Amino acid sequence: MERREFCWSQYADENGDIQNTTYQGALDSAQTATDSISDASTVQIEIYQRIAFAPDTILVNLSGRNLAGSLQVEIRKLSEVEVLDISSNDFTGLPAEIGQLSKLKTLDVSNNPLTGLPR
Repeated sequence: MERREFCWSQYADENGDIQNTTYQGALDSAQTATDSISDASTVQIEIYQRIAFAPDTILVNLSGRNLAGSLQVEIRKLSEVEVLDISSNDFTGLPAEIGQLSKLKTLDVSNNPLTGLPR
């Protein structure tokens, strides 16, 4: 059975108007958060303690997982990521390496106690 997931984000455009963006698509096991690396022959990139993804992952959804602190700098190795949703956690910061995700279209950091953003 195919798993489907729906994500949305809101942002203010250059005129200050609120815009909604939606993403819907099938996610296979390489695109969903894993709590451990299950296959030693498959390359996985750990971006948070015991949470790893395949290098070709397009959508990372870590929303509402009670994560704290910050993502690891290895996030930069997920060069295909278009959507990064870390909303509704306890993140206080983001690594500057997020700026290296050249294909990133949506970054949802809502509902986190962020104390600063990378330059």
